[in-house]
Amino acid sequence: MTSEIENQERVTFFRTIDFLRELETVVLERVARLSRSRVWKPHKTLFYEGDRGDAMYCIISGEVEVYKTTDCGIDINVATLGEGAFFGHFSLLDQQERSASVKTICETHLLETRYSDFQQLLKDNPEAFWKILGGLSAMTAERE
Repeated sequence: MTSEIENQERVTFFRTIDFLRELETVVLERVARLSRSRVWKPHKTLFYEGDRGDAMYCIISGEVEVYKTTDCGIDINVATLGEGAFFGHFSLLDQQERSASVKTICETHLLETRYSDFQQLLKDNPEAFWKILGGLSAMTAERE
């Protein structure tokens, strides 16, 4: 498996994400350029519950387990996410603590978009901020 995908493939992928869908192509192209392509080995922890959120992740291939750890130290599976899923998206706006831990199940290819890069994009494109906020709001309302 190659760890790189072409910029246009990234744009196509980002366009499938609900809260990014309404962004203009030029903005999505910039998001695609800012994202980093990484392949993670099986059973590797990306982050732990309570860590500061500093990136959003999109799954190109593979699977991750989202889990919470009880006070007794037992891991409880919250979700299993696969190809096409994304997580950590609220950290692009607020850098709040992670609400759960995430680890790979198998070899997993991710696109990582860092908070600092995304914030610069929003400063340069303030209209994008409002489209993203509207998309996140609609997405959250659908899930409730």
